[in-house]
Amino acid sequence: MNAPGAVLDIRDLTLSFATSKGPVTILEGVSLSVGGNEIVGLVGESGSGKTVTALATMGFLPPAARIESGQIDFEGADLLSLDEQSMRAIRGRRIAMVFQSARGALNPLMRIGDQLARVYQIQRAMPQRQAYREAVDMLRRVGIADAERRVRAYPHQISGGMAQRVLLAMMIACSPALLIADEPTTGLDVTIQAQMFDLLKDIQAQTRASVLLITHDLGVVAETCRRIVVMYAGQVMETGDCLSIFAQPRHPYTQHLLSSVMRVDRPVVAPPVGGPPSEALVYAARGCRFAHRCPIAIDVCRREALPRISAGPGHDVMCHRVGEGYGAAAES
Repeated sequence: MNAPGAVLDIRDLTLSFATSKGPVTILEGVSLSVGGNEIVGLVGESGSGKTVTALATMGFLPPAARIESGQIDFEGADLLSLDEQSMRAIRGRRIAMVFQSARGALNPLMRIGDQLARVYQIQRAMPQRQAYREAVDMLRRVGIADAERRVRAYPHQISGGMAQRVLLAMMIACSPALLIADEPTTGLDVTIQAQMFDLLKDIQAQTRASVLLITHDLGVVAETCRRIVVMYAGQVMETGDCLSIFAQPRHPYTQHLLSSVMRVDRPVVAPPVGGPPSEALVYAARGCRFAHRCPIAIDVCRREALPRISAGPGHDVMCHRVGEGYGAAAES
């Protein structure tokens, strides 16, 4: 069940893409929420629909995409009912998104300081000189040393970690209520990744913004997030408090995800049967899309829509077998 008073509340979102073979259902009945001053982790393997969910929230979907049903409520307004002009007023000011590739998001022909200053000029109507001063201060806040010199650099003259800090500075410049971070440390080495996640937590604590963190790193989720949403092939499998799900995962897919994390106190667990979601699964209109890899799947799993079963306060599992008493936590 989605949190009351949520800043972001996505309900039963179904989205398709037009193809030469007809519409393909990419997201099916996706529901998730992010509360005020909360960090929520959205996890799942590649192709699970995490980024598409974020792009739908931002209104950045390509022309081939079509919202079939559902709502995306942000601060009481349904984003899907807004026109492009209204969405532009929200993007950057109230919702910001940090993309996977910082270098791809930065303009290679503009100096860093000019790009960041333009955010203040456009979103806050600041004079150029004041905006530039704010840009320097913001670079200091995100941990860039010698900010006065770095503002004159071009994106190709800085490291990947620094480029990601610059992009984060641009996204928080207008103090958004919601920050969507889509794999914000892709391509960075482990040490820089840790620094970036620490910075994200510090900024969230300072600004009290809500954060939707899209990642495949369960260790990061355990250290950073309050709640977790697990997705597979465009469907939500399990959602709830991190402590509850990590201690007692109920959905077979969540169990396999957690068992894939290497630990010194247990042997390596075999992966689920079959491969990652195929095109045939994406086309499937009914049933659980994990059924072809699930060790406890039965016919009803492949035929009927996923139920929402309560596994405790704030802990929901979308699985037919949990309601029959299956889905106990995997051995740790």
